[in-house]
Amino acid sequence: MPSGALVGYVRTRGIDLPSSGFPKSAPPARSRRALSPPIDMTPMQKKRDAGRANDEALRDTMRAIRSLVALLGQSARTVEHRTGVTNAQLFVLQLLADGVPHSINEIAALALTHQSAVSIIVSRLERAGLVSRTRSAEDARRVDVAITAAGRKLARKAPAAATTRLLDALKLLPKAELRRLAASLGTLSTALGIDADSEPMMLFEPTARAQKHAK
Repeated sequence: MPSGALVGYVRTRGIDLPSSGFPKSAPPARSRRALSPPIDMTPMQKKRDAGRANDEALRDTMRAIRSLVALLGQSARTVEHRTGVTNAQLFVLQLLADGVPHSINEIAALALTHQSAVSIIVSRLERAGLVSRTRSAEDARRVDVAITAAGRKLARKAPAAATTRLLDALKLLPKAELRRLAASLGTLSTALGIDADSEPMMLFEPTARAQKHAK
């Protein structure tokens, strides 16, 4: 139909046309949602959402701790099964595997622990014939600890100690993240009632009392 005829037809039906001719489409209605003011959360809703987020953080933290303990525990059990020594004893043996004698203090510095803990480990290794202690020829006050042939053979065939695996992983962390981790673990230790000044045994090394009861 020609446009002129179409216009005439529309007008005969009583439809008003704008001056430009055909009816213009109405502008789109504005969304009611866009016009609605934001709804403030009630204190109960805020508390519930905060609790949900806290539960998720707790769940993630517990999962990470369980995974870490399981991995290190399995690694330590593998070491004992394959070598007959504990994780801590293997760790010290592997520190001495290069054949260079070290004092107790030097071993403690390498192991990042206290000399009293290292002294216990060295005594147990010495009784097993895996290390020897000799008075230094240069300084009579110094006692050097050296790995024996038996200790070297054991260290060479053994898997990596759990402590070594943990330290290698920690060394990969950026310094700032490592400091935050240390601070968080310190806070957790305090919450658990652990004495910050106490010096624990090295990882997976039984105390003398525990060894006595195990026999």
